Amino acid sequence: MTTITYNRRDRTGRPLGFVDVINKIIETAVARLGVRSGEPDIAAREAAAVRRMARFYQRQAPGFAADLYAAADRHDRDSAR
Repeated sequence: MTTITYNRRDRTGRPLGFVDVINKIIETAVARLGVRSGEPDIAAREAAAVRRMARFYQRQAPGFAADLYAAADRHDRDSAR
């Protein structure tokens, strides 16, 4: 089993957790893909961007790709509320 340690801290000084890291990855992917926040289907586009990133990492890091797919699914589910 591989363990990833990410010892970064946010502006308040608290350590960043796994969810924080995934959220940052999603924000970065969305920014790179040029998704605009004014669009009505923003959540669907963000989730699609994360799924594209997951497909990219599928062979090199299947566990990470699975985490990205799960994050995209959660994002879809949470945005439907």
